[in-house]
Amino acid sequence: MRYRSAFTVLLLLMFTLRAHAVEGIQAAVEYGWHDTDADSYHLALVWKPYPSWFRLFGGHVDGMIETGVNYTKYTGGGNVKVDSLTGVSLVGLLRWRARQQDRFFLELGSGPTKLSDSEFGNLNISTSWHFRSVFGFGWTLGDKRQYDLGYRLIHISNAGTNEPNPGLDLMALQLGYNY
Repeated sequence: MRYRSAFTVLLLLMFTLRAHAVEGIQAAVEYGWHDTDADSYHLALVWKPYPSWFRLFGGHVDGMIETGVNYTKYTGGGNVKVDSLTGVSLVGLLRWRARQQDRFFLELGSGPTKLSDSEFGNLNISTSWHFRSVFGFGWTLGDKRQYDLGYRLIHISNAGTNEPNPGLDLMALQLGYNY
């Protein structure tokens, strides 16, 4: 039931956002991992309403909004109470390119994440409300610049709003298709 609700929200957002004037929308899949303790799968829609929003260090910064659903599975051993989490997130992203036509980019962002539980594996993460923070880099590929391939460092934590706050750090590969 949780999956159906999350995917329904994602589909509604996709159709709602498409009605606005935007540079484009990207559908993305992401696989993340944490040493040997967790595997994470993330589906996202990235809305790109602010192309070349402002200039920084001589480059162009695009403003984007990423909505996503994720499933994270605990892969460490032992008897644990909660071995998987699902979640939904809304992340504001800034993507920098040295020149607008460059294929290499850096990205940075953060936003709220609602998780299905306040425990994961052998961690007490104290609340189901967290923040998903992202730092990454990547390349735009394809003759029509239709693909993005990226590497991300992801930190999920409650930003110190509750104790304990162990957080969860992931490394991830992301592949996106630009419409």
